[in-house]
This record gives sequence, structure tokens and C-alpha cells, in this order.
Amino acid sequence: MYHQAAGNTLWALYAGVTEEVGKVLAVLAVMVLFRRHFNDPLDGLIYGSFAGLGAAIEESIAVLGFADGAILLPGQEPVRLAGHLIMGGIGGFGLGMRPLGVRRWYLWALATLAGAALLHTLWDVVAFDAHDRADLHGRATAWHTASGVVLMLVGMIAFRWLVLRGAAHSRRVFDPATADRAAARPPRPTLDP
Repeated sequence: MYHQAAGNTLWALYAGVTEEVGKVLAVLAVMVLFRRHFNDPLDGLIYGSFAGLGAAIEESIAVLGFADGAILLPGQEPVRLAGHLIMGGIGGFGLGMRPLGVRRWYLWALATLAGAALLHTLWDVVAFDAHDRADLHGRATAWHTASGVVLMLVGMIAFRWLVLRGAAHSRRVFDPATADRAAARPPRPTLDP
């Protein structure tokens, strides 16, 4: 059992790092080839999210495989798609700091890539262990579900924080008059008609 857990952890690390690096390389390609359209930190997050979604769809079809004639997605598929979208956005965000001239943008790029790869690796460790547990005992444990939920929430919170951070940077550059307002918060509704 120990060897299987160690093997799963290594496979999870390999998958997490290579998949997230691949997504960031896709964002880097957009940044280089379409420089005019890549001028904001949120561009890195958005293009990274799309790269993540594309990677998840490709993984679903090529790696996991669907039975011929299947017309419905497996129940866990929307969670996997959302997870890849979130991790791709987190990983791509740092590249979006470069066009704004943010000092040490490369540290943002490395940190967000590392964060996405770590989140992906942990997700895969839980998923591989749940699969093994289900094979041995017929079902996964509540721990697997709770861990998945916690990891997804961590990813969503990190994604939201990066959106707020990117919006604040964008405002300082593109609309300095509003830079003093709180980042990415819509105006409060008033009761006046």
C-alpha cells in the first residue's frame, strides 16, 4: 500500500507540474503572438482559464475516454472542468503582470505557476487515492470528498484574490482616477430611483 501511495504521489506531481506548465506555455504563446491583445493581468488569468478548460476537455476525451455513444458527462466531470479552469487561470495570471511593467513580474509568474501546480498535484493525490480506495473497498471515504471540496474552495478563493489584484493593477494603469477605490468592487446600490 505504501508503494502505491508513493507512486500515486509521484504521478500526481508529474501530472500537476506538466499540465500546469503546458497551460502557462499556451498563455505565453498568446502573449508573444498576440501582444496587442495581451496588455492586462486579467488577460493572463482569462487565457490561462481557457487553456485549463481546453486541457480538461482534451484530458476527458483522450486520457479518461468516454464510452462510444455516451451522451452524458460523468457526474464528476463539471468539477474537473472547473478545477482545470481555475488552476489554468491561477497559473496564467503572473504572465499578465509583464505588459503593465510590474517590477519583478517574473516572480508573479513563477509564484502563480507554482501555486497552480501545487493545487493540481494535491487534487490528483486525493483523486488517485479515492480511485484506489474505491477499487479496494467499493467506495471512497468522506475524507476524499472533504479534501476535494477544501482544495476547490482554496482554488476559488485564490482565483478571486487574483481577479481583485489584477483589477487593481489595471485600474492604476488604465483609469488612474479610480485607483483609490477598492479593487473590483461594484458601486453600492442606492435606494434613490
